[in-house]
Amino acid sequence: MPVSPLPAPDTLATVCLLVFAWQTEPGYALVVAANRDEQLDRPAHPLCVLRESNPRILGGRDDLAGGTWLAVNDHGVVAGLTNRPSPGGRDLSKRSRANCP
Repeated sequence: MPVSPLPAPDTLATVCLLVFAWQTEPGYALVVAANRDEQLDRPAHPLCVLRESNPRILGGRDDLAGGTWLAVNDHGVVAGLTNRPSPGGRDLSKRSRANCP
């Protein structure tokens, strides 16, 4: 069966991706990977302290809107958030990830 050529890079859709591997690696109960590539030029900080206590939260920081897309707290709770672009732009009636710690 012939393989179709890949579309030109400027026509590819970009997406956020979260991957969770549960009990697949000895010594690790959970492995989490994330890819935030919908806007490569959007400023962001890598892993940092998002909240110092009650509970302490670590994650990446969106420097444009604030908030995070992936974080973990000192109780071991992991939260990840992706987006779904819509043709009409952002729905302002919906909460933003800027509302996350």
